[in-house]
Amino acid sequence: MMFQHKKNNALLLAAARFSPAVYVQANNADALNKINPARNLSLSAAQSSGTRLAPHNASVTCLGAPNLFDISSPKAHPRPMDNAATDTRWRKAMNHAPKTCWSTVMGLKTTRKAAFTALTLSMTPLAGQADNARDWQNLPTDLNMVFGYYNLVNSNTPIDTSLPLDGLSLNADLYIARFARSFAIDGRNSAVQVLQPYADVSASFDNGQFFNGTKHNGGLGDTQVVLVHNVFGGPALTPQEFATWTPETFLTGALWITAPTGDYDKDRVINIGANRWAFKPEIAFGTPIGPTWLELNTYVSLYGDNDDYHGDGTLEQKALYSIEGHYSYSFNRALWASIDGTYNRGGETKINGDWQDNKQESSLLGATVGFMLSPQFGGLIAYSDTVSERSGSPDVNTWTLRLQYAW
Repeated sequence: MMFQHKKNNALLLAAARFSPAVYVQANNADALNKINPARNLSLSAAQSSGTRLAPHNASVTCLGAPNLFDISSPKAHPRPMDNAATDTRWRKAMNHAPKTCWSTVMGLKTTRKAAFTALTLSMTPLAGQADNARDWQNLPTDLNMVFGYYNLVNSNTPIDTSLPLDGLSLNADLYIARFARSFAIDGRNSAVQVLQPYADVSASFDNGQFFNGTKHNGGLGDTQVVLVHNVFGGPALTPQEFATWTPETFLTGALWITAPTGDYDKDRVINIGANRWAFKPEIAFGTPIGPTWLELNTYVSLYGDNDDYHGDGTLEQKALYSIEGHYSYSFNRALWASIDGTYNRGGETKINGDWQDNKQESSLLGATVGFMLSPQFGGLIAYSDTVSERSGSPDVNTWTLRLQYAW
């Protein structure tokens, strides 16, 4: 009986402190619509007639043209480059065009960039941006935990590739099943976790720019495996030892591995899977201050290529750097609350060799309430919202409900 009492105390302490990182972010990208057929016909006609267009086959299009991507529009000006004379005449003609045209022509690839940016949308619901408070605190070895998550996500962007679209409204019901097991390596606590998401996604445009009504998709997301090892402050303890152990300052490392196992179709309007590998090394630091905890986590998200992007295109993405902080207070063993903040920077994308000039920079704030209903069963409720973002960065808010059971 004494053994069981100590084990239950250990489970209560561990579960009250442990809330493994919920990766709540909806990801990825795929076509919302096809590029205007008239534009493709115009390009073909120009090439067959011997007219060589500017690099990337870009058209120079004035804002307010009937079709931004249609170079056959009366307000679009394909650039001939056969010789210096025609090139000069083209430049003179453009001198009479509105200045908004020059904002397009200076890049010579802006139209193509805009086309791909405006025609990409999908979501893979796991490459999330933030952990929860108390995710990386110590727990007994040989402990099994199962988690069930429900996340309500609202965003202006296909979150993984961070290409916000004017007028876009994306809503997702994201469910995650998660299993974690702890064990000892060289006297330090370690763990392995497996996560499998499922999402129902709907997307619409306020202005009906790319499609009318609402598009829906649902399916399995990309499977994720997490490897965790404590550096200091998290000794490997049995349930009996853990029940009498005093928490201390810790440093823990983790590696998140996302495999492209989710539902993906290069011709589908909305995708759930990302169709690329992703790796996220993370370092988590925490220190107790009386009844409170101060935690700082930093990580970098590294992305593989999606070689079936928008058909047979290639999507690449630079590393995304993040730092987050949590300050939490324990009311008692069964109830705690935290204030949470996250800052992200980086993650610019390249599509078919063209950089998209869409580097992210955003700040999020949120709050969490964690609870235990028994020594083995508990959960949390959390909310986060983007409070500031660079133009071209995601604007996301997320509600999270998590339930957990340990044995």
